[in-house]
Amino acid sequence: MANKADITFYVHHAGNVGGEPVAHSWDEIVAMCRSGQLHPASLIFFEDENQWKKASDTELAAFLDNRQADSVADESEDLTELQGQYEQLKCEIEGSEKDWNKVVQLAEMAAALGDRKAAISHFQEALNGHRYHAPIVNKIKRCLSREEWQSLRYVSRPEPVWSAPLNMVGYPLARGPLYLAIPTIVFTALFWLPGVALVGAILLYLWATEVIRVAADGQSKPPLWHGALSDPVNTVLKPLGVGLIICIELYMPFILVATMIAAVGDELWAWTVIQKSPIMIVLMSTMTLLYVPGVLVIAGSSDGDVKRIANPREVFSVIFKMESEYVASVGIIAALIAAWGIFSYLFALVPFAGRVVAIAMGLYVLVVGGLVIGRLQSRFGEELG
Repeated sequence: MANKADITFYVHHAGNVGGEPVAHSWDEIVAMCRSGQLHPASLIFFEDENQWKKASDTELAAFLDNRQADSVADESEDLTELQGQYEQLKCEIEGSEKDWNKVVQLAEMAAALGDRKAAISHFQEALNGHRYHAPIVNKIKRCLSREEWQSLRYVSRPEPVWSAPLNMVGYPLARGPLYLAIPTIVFTALFWLPGVALVGAILLYLWATEVIRVAADGQSKPPLWHGALSDPVNTVLKPLGVGLIICIELYMPFILVATMIAAVGDELWAWTVIQKSPIMIVLMSTMTLLYVPGVLVIAGSSDGDVKRIANPREVFSVIFKMESEYVASVGIIAALIAAWGIFSYLFALVPFAGRVVAIAMGLYVLVVGGLVIGRLQSRFGEELG
């Protein structure tokens, strides 16, 4: 072990359940023992052994004030009582809908009892339900050592997606080139077949929502296709419901206007009118880019709350809460789409191969865009939920 004089020790004073460990030098701890300021049942974190120990179970026992010896038995009784309270609370919340305040209380009790493994497990359970929740995180940092709390997920918010540009650029290929190559072949075939373009569009949308979900969950690789149907309610039905709401809110007015224009003109289909109208295309694209990411963030943060998703005031309120980061994220997506459009235009001069390249690049943009929105959700989801 390194010289104790060079190490900072953390002391969890006895009786201070859930209190914040205090940093001391070894000489300060010895002095507290000699003066009677440190209770024999106080916990001290030994970094080299990566564990907490009672002062009375260490070499400090020789320095403890003898007048406190009788209090060790009293403290033992207190710990026995605390153990009983811990077991009772554990049984109370087992098998029922979790009260996260009680889960945190369990973790604090376990920490006070010296059961570090149980404390870590309970704190992680609380974080799984309330990611990056500041009050929970503050209690975690008071009860656990730095090494312990750094091992937990959802303690610190992930950095903005642009903080690691190389990771963002390489994300679509994190599972290898076949991850994009195979869907490129499939979607090339789909878009060549008559009448299935809508099916392809729906599949692309579902793929994007799955990318958002796994990115928000903190996974470092994009989702695999074979897991898409493992939870059809959350991976298919709910995203389709959100997509339907988006279509009604954003696109139905354009469709109605285009239908009226088609009725008085020589066009048969409203979609044909839209395709021939640069103004409609620009307006629809702009509204999609500015509005839809906010809807998708809400959908993931509130577990698909229809009232919030369908309420434009709620959506704009969420967008304003994310402020500049939302604007930056939308800017990244817009730049990716613009680059895709330019390259698609250039490669369109190449028969067939140009179409394949354009589809491959479109899938690449879709996955990166999903990562950008997923990171937004992971950073703001707790306060927006």
